[in-house]
Amino acid sequence: MDLKSMRLIYVCRNCTLLGGQSRIAWELGQRALAEGHDVHLVARRFPAGMENSGIQKQRVFQLPPFVGEWTRFRFFADLASRRAEKLARGGGVIHGFGDSYRQHIFTLGNVDWNYSKHLPGRQPDGTAVYVKKRAFLDPGLRMLVLVSKQMRQDILDLLPNFDSSKFRIIYPGVDPQRFRKHSREEIRSRLNRQLGIPTGARWLVFAAGGDFEKRNMKTMGQALLKLQHRDDWRMLFVGARKDQFPWPRELEDRSYFLGRLDDIGTVLPGCDLMVYPAWYDESPLACLEAMASGLPLVVSRTVGTSEIISVDNKATGVLNDPGNADQLAQLIDIMLSNESLRRRMGEENRKAAEGFSWEAIYRQYRDLYEEVGSLQGESPKK
Repeated sequence: MDLKSMRLIYVCRNCTLLGGQSRIAWELGQRALAEGHDVHLVARRFPAGMENSGIQKQRVFQLPPFVGEWTRFRFFADLASRRAEKLARGGGVIHGFGDSYRQHIFTLGNVDWNYSKHLPGRQPDGTAVYVKKRAFLDPGLRMLVLVSKQMRQDILDLLPNFDSSKFRIIYPGVDPQRFRKHSREEIRSRLNRQLGIPTGARWLVFAAGGDFEKRNMKTMGQALLKLQHRDDWRMLFVGARKDQFPWPRELEDRSYFLGRLDDIGTVLPGCDLMVYPAWYDESPLACLEAMASGLPLVVSRTVGTSEIISVDNKATGVLNDPGNADQLAQLIDIMLSNESLRRRMGEENRKAAEGFSWEAIYRQYRDLYEEVGSLQGESPKK
């Protein structure tokens, strides 16, 4: 089959672009379409403006909420699998993200049944575990794509008999140009006016839209309480509201909650430091976007992004123990006190992020599509 006419079927339950998995599906689908592929998206929700994208929408009926999430999730997995299989007849390649039972390429975004290893007492989402484990065991699965190296060992710990030759590690992507459209000066001037942030303050930023227990807001609050003697910083929360997690009252006068934004690029380039002390996070897009914005990072070693920053940056930017508020406060204090260090780390992060452009990530997936297409009986042209 001519590569230009390959049929690619993406399966993503909620393709709203708010999550990392739906962003990957959307970005890859757009680039596949531009290369002349026949692209379909199987989902129950679609991003705004999809009608003009050229990607063919395959909507799966969704049961009403009163039947329960367990039933709704499995219902989608079953119908989506059938729809995708039908579309793939004749050699198409199904690329799924853990929401269906059958896919030839499975990009795993999180190992949610393993969180108790990092978060004592945390119970896994039983529905997600059920669907993903069935997907792992499906004989049609050709490739399992992991978004960080630490996920490889997590999978082998959970499924020691899994065929590791199917593993591929491909990090998420980023659009570097998106974070250069707005200048630092323009962003700071606008938000200073809107929020009343003191002129000259150093902006710390955290960006995520949920699961704040996993992302360790408690330790972050404890660390910042230790830095109250410094009046030169302010904390910005992008994607979060004040009522979504407990936050020390003593820090409220220097904390700003921006909620969900259509474009995180209108804030990140104006900040001075990204703080992300998660107990565990496989490969958060927000950290890669902060890197593309030229920000230094303070991240936990259990965050996948720590694998792609430079060796020099790891020395001062990686939190070894996510529960150690003293160490986190020390790392932030070092960053706040050393402008040249922040500038150097930010430039190194920006350079590293350029290697993870969506175009570069798509080329890696395109190789997988060719390989899997051949296994499906295809003979893609080189």
